[in-house]
Amino acid sequence: MGEQSKYRAFILTGIIVLANVFLASIGNVSIRPWISSFVFVAGVFAIYRLITTKDGGRFSGWSIILVGIILRFFFVSYQLSDDVNRYAWEGLVMNDGVNPYTTSPKKMAKQFSQDRIFTGINHKDVSTAYPPIALLIFKIISKISYSLFAFKLFFILIDSLVLMLLSRLLAILKRPQFWLIIYAWNPLVLLSGAGEGHFDVLHILFILISLILFALAENSKDSMGKFALLSMLAFLLLGTAVMTKYLSLIFLPFLINRKNIKLAPMSLVPFLSIIPFLENGMLAGLLTFSGKMSYNDVIPKFLRLFLNGNAYMLAMIGVFAGGIIFIWLFCQDSERTVYSSMKAMFFAYFWCLLCLPCVHIWYLTPLVLLLVFQHSRSGFLLCATITFGFQVMSKQYFGGGWMEVKLFWFFTWFIPVGLFVWELIVKKENPGKCFSSPKSMDILIPVYNEGTRIESHLQSLKQSISFANESAIKFNLIVIDGGSTDDTVCQIEALGHNVLHSAKGRGNQLAVGFEHGSSDVVL
Repeated sequence: MGEQSKYRAFILTGIIVLANVFLASIGNVSIRPWISSFVFVAGVFAIYRLITTKDGGRFSGWSIILVGIILRFFFVSYQLSDDVNRYAWEGLVMNDGVNPYTTSPKKMAKQFSQDRIFTGINHKDVSTAYPPIALLIFKIISKISYSLFAFKLFFILIDSLVLMLLSRLLAILKRPQFWLIIYAWNPLVLLSGAGEGHFDVLHILFILISLILFALAENSKDSMGKFALLSMLAFLLLGTAVMTKYLSLIFLPFLINRKNIKLAPMSLVPFLSIIPFLENGMLAGLLTFSGKMSYNDVIPKFLRLFLNGNAYMLAMIGVFAGGIIFIWLFCQDSERTVYSSMKAMFFAYFWCLLCLPCVHIWYLTPLVLLLVFQHSRSGFLLCATITFGFQVMSKQYFGGGWMEVKLFWFFTWFIPVGLFVWELIVKKENPGKCFSSPKSMDILIPVYNEGTRIESHLQSLKQSISFANESAIKFNLIVIDGGSTDDTVCQIEALGHNVLHSAKGRGNQLAVGFEHGSSDVVL
């Protein structure tokens, strides 16, 4: 790395760190929304430049993790989201045998009228919409300490663990460790998790562990017992992620392949966690939050212009499912590796965001996780433009009410969505997937009774190769005969080429050719 590149890396790193330190010190982005947006965007842009220009390569994985953990603890005094009040209170009442799916906070208002945590709960008239495993984790934390700080400290520690596991996944997939910067130093992740204390980091943890297990299973092809065990655990953890946050369900079809499909039912085991909560009306909270509330949405906003009631809900389900199926088909990769699957998972989650009735800034944290492996311009840009929501949060903070601003909505989504469509349909390739130039090429030639034309064909091929010598590629001709009954083999040997033999059939011949080849590329 040249001196100029070193200085550039130092400057970009300084911008990222200073942006996060500023956000941590301000205490609440609602107080100074425009300044907060500016430093936030500067931090995201610096990360993109650091990654795409490969200047981040001078950082080791552990140095990135250490800085990431330090930055998280800078946010210890940052004001928590009022959602955390609900986490703590629901955990508390569950320890007293109350079912938060059927008991809204309003029903227990008299009992907790002097409780500060209870006072800070939003939408007290609505029961919980959180999945059961998330609730069980809230229950454990509240049992240990019924305080907001306990939740903040827990989420910071979990997110620090995520950094270490993410580094491990990069190592397994043999990807550069400096890609870890995308998640470790990202203002959006730090603000949403360590700062505001949203529990999204929990399902990110379970998703990440499942991806590691899938990757390990992928590398254990020689041991079917090990493959089966790792795949079962991977599906189990993926199911746990779903029952921590329902949106994780969209990742399941992208991680199923022909080898592990029989083990996929293991993902249903965590669904049994719902059993202790089963009561009539337990879906009321989820239906209210998902069906009657909207903010910063895209596709639902347009559908509501023409439809309402059941027609709107059915259309929304159809559009969402149709998009996921299209992405699943369109992003199929013959390799079907964990790494290639994460490309499709990125597009699927972006599509999910477009279909959600509410899109808050912390909803993008799983997208940032996938950005580590899919360096999408649309993803980075959305992480920046989502900060227009700071203006809405500021109006609410100063008593102006929660109201969407159309101009801010337009600038949040217009360009990122256009880039998303271009990357998905036009560009297609994964910008994070890089290969060195090939140094050698095997040219497989399956033959059968080609005596009348084999000589001219080989002469033409030799001539083409002579013109390609400037590319510094070593060519290796491999001729495979499928049992010719004419003089094909004699003619080939007379021209100085060895001939391999196989059973008749193009597939058999190519298989023999692959076995004897050793070059970077096969033609």
